[in-house]
Amino acid sequence: AYMTVMMLEDFILLDMEEGTAEKKIEHIKRYVITEDVVFENITKDCSHLSLQGPQSNQLLAFKDKFMLIKHNDLRYDAIASCEDIEMLRTSLKKENIPSAGFKAAEALQIESGIPRHTIDFDETIILAETGLDKTAASEDKGCYPGQEVIARINTYKGWTKKLMQLICETTDPLDPKNKIYSGSQETGWITSASYSPKSDKTIALGYVKKGFFEEPGKEVLIEGGIEAVTKELKIVS
Repeated sequence: AYMTVMMLEDFILLDMEEGTAEKKIEHIKRYVITEDVVFENITKDCSHLSLQGPQSNQLLAFKDKFMLIKHNDLRYDAIASCEDIEMLRTSLKKENIPSAGFKAAEALQIESGIPRHTIDFDETIILAETGLDKTAASEDKGCYPGQEVIARINTYKGWTKKLMQLICETTDPLDPKNKIYSGSQETGWITSASYSPKSDKTIALGYVKKGFFEEPGKEVLIEGGIEAVTKELKIVS
């Protein structure tokens, strides 16, 4: 159950991919035994605004009005009612801080090599294959379901595929699920892709099979004859 867990003064806030809340809540409830826990889905009542960049600390001016979360010096998030977040968005626009749409956010996410739950991975993918095992799970903070499996796979390097970034020699959009080839041999598939203004190329995330992911920088072909080069993900916590 992949999510961001935020420990606040009076409650724990679980931030997760849209449309996954009910399923994840039911899953977590299986592990509530004697604890006094009440779950509430506040998705319809709240909005989440993320301000990223060197001026993101401007959100501190609103700390008395919104729930503010500091990720690092370049990212602050505000969570509040939909109406209050819209007021905040309007205030930021007046300060000439532009809003980024979904396509821009998606491009930044793929450029950063950050996989998105339900798009780049789901419960059928082993955590170590996504590259998130070093940031989304811990080997020294107590036990969790599946810990032994993860430890065994990491010890014996037993994963059969690995999520990688692909820098493509095109600016055209790619269809997710497009297959990846090395010569005539199928070596993987694309999960997400976007045009990157930074590199003026289409970039993608995709799974590359064992025997091909061990050496980043390999030249591959994406279905349709598109040349690309593989790149290892470097996810920073």
